[in-house]
Amino acid sequence: MTHADQLREARTRAATGDPDAALAALTAITNSTPLDTLRTEVARGQILHAAGRSAEALEILVLATKPIAQATEERAGSALAMPVEERVDALLVRCDVEVAVSELSMGCFEAKLALDKLHPKAPARTRYIRARVRDRRERPNAYVEQDLEELVEILLVIGAPPVQIAEVRWDLARDPTVTTRAARAHAIAARTLYAAAGRLAELAAIDRWLAGPAVDAGAADPITAVDASSDPDRDPWTTTP
Repeated sequence: MTHADQLREARTRAATGDPDAALAALTAITNSTPLDTLRTEVARGQILHAAGRSAEALEILVLATKPIAQATEERAGSALAMPVEERVDALLVRCDVEVAVSELSMGCFEAKLALDKLHPKAPARTRYIRARVRDRRERPNAYVEQDLEELVEILLVIGAPPVQIAEVRWDLARDPTVTTRAARAHAIAARTLYAAAGRLAELAAIDRWLAGPAVDAGAADPITAVDASSDPDRDPWTTTP
C-alpha cells in the first residue's frame, strides 16, 4: 500500500466516526521522505480538527504548512515537490482550523496567496470564501454580501449542484446587509432551485420569509428571479470559465 493509500485509509476511518483509529493508523505509517512526513502531519491536523480538537490541530498545522507557504512564493516555487493544488488544500485545512478557533490569520492569508496562482474560478476558492464568511460573521458589522455573490458565481461556473447554489442564495437573502430588493431576488432564485430539487422544507421556509413584513415593504419593486438558467442563450452550469 502506498503512502497516499495509507493516508486515504486513515481519512476514511475518521470520516466514518473513528478518529482514534485514524490517528493510530497515521502513527503506524512509515514516512520515507520529508514530503511524506509533511503530508502525514497535514492529515493529522485535519483529523484532529474533525474530532473537535482544533487547538491541537492548529499547533500541528502551523508547523506543517510553513514549508508549504514558503514553496508557494515565487522565489521558492521549486523548493517543495508538491502540486500547487495540494499546497492550496493543505493551507485551506489550516485556514478552516484557524476560523474554528477564531483566529483568521496567516494560514488564511497564505491560502489566499496560493489561490491567486490558480484560475480565478478554481473550485478551491469556494472553501476560502466560506471560511472568510464564517469568520466575518463572528465579528461586529460583518459585511459578506460580496463574498457570497462571488461564491455563487464560482459555483455556477464549476457546475456545482443547484442545491448548493440555492443554499448560498438563501443565505444572501437573509443577510442583514443586503437590501430588501436584492434579498427578495435572492430568495426567489433560491426557491426556484429548491423547487426543482424537491426540497419542501426549504420551500416552506422561504415562503414564510417572503410573506413577512420586512419583505412586504419592498413588494412594490418590480423584482424578478435572479436565476441564471432563465437565459436561454447561456448554460449556467458550464465547467468552462
